[in-house]
Amino acid sequence: MNTKRNLLIVGIAATVLIAVIALVIALKPVRNTGETPVTPKVTEVPADMVVYTVKYSYELDETVNTETAEVSRPKERLTWSVSDIPETEIPGFYVVSAEITVSNLPGWTVTWNEDSLHPIWMGQGEYTILYDGEKVADTYTSYGALHFTDLNGDGLPEFCDVQRETIMVYDFGSQMRSDMSRDEDLTYEWFEGTDEDVVIRTTRKKGYKFAQRGRIVIAGETLEFQEITNPTSTDSVEVMPSARNPVECWFDSAKGDEETRRLLRLEEDGEDESMCVYVVDKGRFYYYYPVPGEWPLKRYTDAGIFPVCSGRRFLNAYVTDLDGDGCSEFCMTFQHPMDHTYRGAVALLISGNRKQVIDQSGYDLRFVEEDGRLVVKRKPIGGTKEETLSLEKTEYDRFELAEP
Repeated sequence: MNTKRNLLIVGIAATVLIAVIALVIALKPVRNTGETPVTPKVTEVPADMVVYTVKYSYELDETVNTETAEVSRPKERLTWSVSDIPETEIPGFYVVSAEITVSNLPGWTVTWNEDSLHPIWMGQGEYTILYDGEKVADTYTSYGALHFTDLNGDGLPEFCDVQRETIMVYDFGSQMRSDMSRDEDLTYEWFEGTDEDVVIRTTRKKGYKFAQRGRIVIAGETLEFQEITNPTSTDSVEVMPSARNPVECWFDSAKGDEETRRLLRLEEDGEDESMCVYVVDKGRFYYYYPVPGEWPLKRYTDAGIFPVCSGRRFLNAYVTDLDGDGCSEFCMTFQHPMDHTYRGAVALLISGNRKQVIDQSGYDLRFVEEDGRLVVKRKPIGGTKEETLSLEKTEYDRFELAEP
């Protein structure tokens, strides 16, 4: 009997000891590793949308900061450019790296880092495509040349590297890379229209340089350029009367016009072979001739166009007769590319019998209509004080800024 009682006491003591040890372990403080646990942010992605998440580092006022942006695109409209993040369009804003993930491409990452060892290649850098952290493709390109679009209709965006002399496309679905065959004197400019995605191809024929609109399609393991023929009918083209108003605002991104593709022709051009059709699409301008003519360039314009200040993004455009000679000029405000000398500064372009760019180091310039006349607003880059200037034509047939 005593033996059984002793065993019972030992069992109870052992149970109590185990419970005490468990309690001590449970109450023991966790060692501070210096890292604060963070609950990952879960982004709800609607079924009909694709979300691009971009973590980017940028230089502004000689400091480097890191931000994260999310861009949503409809699944039926997957085209998007990395440089279209609104925050990166601030003058003086300079991106040094970017990391992009896509909601419907799990495991895939695209990174871009500037080439800091070669300052002559300002804006150039190396991008890398990774799957589960392993590199599958890379090359050198510029930050603004990184695009996503669905070229084969499989519902997944392809990654496009659009350089000046070639285009590379990586298909995440088939995990295949395709390159546009490189040819001398060919340059490409990605162009995202409102209702179609096109590439502007610049080439030479018989000594003349002109451009063509077209689509890039995946054909097997290669890329092909398919021309988009210009319409010959001008029935749907807006006509601007030559004597309607002294100043006509044709396009203004501040009013939402950037999302609209518009075609315009001037009444003063007539309807013969001298007629031009001017086009604005996504802040880009070009023109073409709908009526064939004997002028050498017009013999090659079935798909041929003539970009106005190629590669620039236009903020507004006015039509007016600046010098009173009876002929209209296009007066446009445009933004320099970030890899340009002026790095995003806003400048002016006057296009008529001749083209003239007006820019001033350290200043943003823009055209504005005031009281029925066209004036120029000027302010220091990053500043708020704005002054009003006028345009005067000099004896050398060029326009200069002057006090009103």
